[in-house]
Amino acid sequence: GVWKVPVMENPQGTLKIQGGYNDDFSGRQPFGLPVRLQTVYGRDGAILQFEPRSTLRELVVSGLLMDAAPSNSYDVETNSLKKGESRHETLVTLGRMTSERVIFADNIFLNGDRRAINLTWNPASTSAEVHLINNFFLNNLMALETKIYPNKISARGGRLVMRHNSFILNFPYNPDATSSNVGTIELYHRDSFRELVFERNLFAYNSGGVFQHDWPLDRMPEDITIRENLFFGNGALYGDGEA
Repeated sequence: GVWKVPVMENPQGTLKIQGGYNDDFSGRQPFGLPVRLQTVYGRDGAILQFEPRSTLRELVVSGLLMDAAPSNSYDVETNSLKKGESRHETLVTLGRMTSERVIFADNIFLNGDRRAINLTWNPASTSAEVHLINNFFLNNLMALETKIYPNKISARGGRLVMRHNSFILNFPYNPDATSSNVGTIELYHRDSFRELVFERNLFAYNSGGVFQHDWPLDRMPEDITIRENLFFGNGALYGDGEA
């Protein structure tokens, strides 16, 4: 129930994993014809995982549907997730890959009992970037945290751009307003990207709220931009559905 990409050592290479093509590959509809990575109960890790320490110039992942529901356990009467019996693993992990650019575009991340994407990534330079564009994050336990693994050369490097994504019905592990790690996106401290850009995304019905950080402001990333996003019905954990 998992797909493992082997170690790659090609600092000038580009790897593209793309679904959404029709039968004769003459056209592409990433959401009309997505490739479903089918998992199973008892999977032993992320549905899509990159073996540790790969080196690439660019990685592109597009047109995939990753649904963790088959590896979860649900209560028969209420259809609620049984956390203790579900597979508490991310949907995607990058295995501390070193690269100049990573792109996730036009994917669906669904029903994850942990983070949807684990950005275990090492920027190859201070100008390296990760782009999340036009993805759906639905009913996951947290979409992601902005922690990365910079090496000594590129320490405090990297830029995360999230644009035109939809974050809907994501939920916290502990449904308690006093708990940590309840937000849909956890803004990490100085072991995060140097710059964070959130632009024109939809955040709706995420019960633990959208952004969360538990760090003093002087320990946060140098530059955070939140521009032209739509926030609707979030923060029900706090009673008003407006956070």
